[in-house]
Amino acid sequence: MSKDSKIIRPAFMDAVEAAANLKTDRQTVLQYIQEGKLKTFGGKSGNPFVRTADVDKLAEALGVLPTAEEEPPDPRAVQRSDPVRKIKLRIQQDAKWNELGESDMRLWAKEIDPVTFVSMRKVATEAISKLKLLIKIIDETANQSK
Repeated sequence: MSKDSKIIRPAFMDAVEAAANLKTDRQTVLQYIQEGKLKTFGGKSGNPFVRTADVDKLAEALGVLPTAEEEPPDPRAVQRSDPVRKIKLRIQQDAKWNELGESDMRLWAKEIDPVTFVSMRKVATEAISKLKLLIKIIDETANQSK
């Protein structure tokens, strides 16, 4: 970040935001933490907080410091686009399917209109496809770590 920047940034950021600032991924930030290049200050084990000034120093050392024309990444946009967060939230929501029984589903199907039925069927079919892919990736990853 340039010295004459007018943007006021928080003193700490999480590993997801640090990854965006360092133009890398969260795993690399966690590696930097293990190597002692960044120090943690609370947060979750997979997404700890690090000092913003330390991230800026590391960015400078790595040659990825934003130019005077560049803005640092918007933390809200970084969080929204984090694939780990997005998948975790979706799986948490999918876990709620266990709360519904067949009778609930049949009642729902009787109540929806034909247009909604077509679009909901398409959404459900696409969700099943994505979940099958996710299960395949989970299995592959589990097998690689054995």
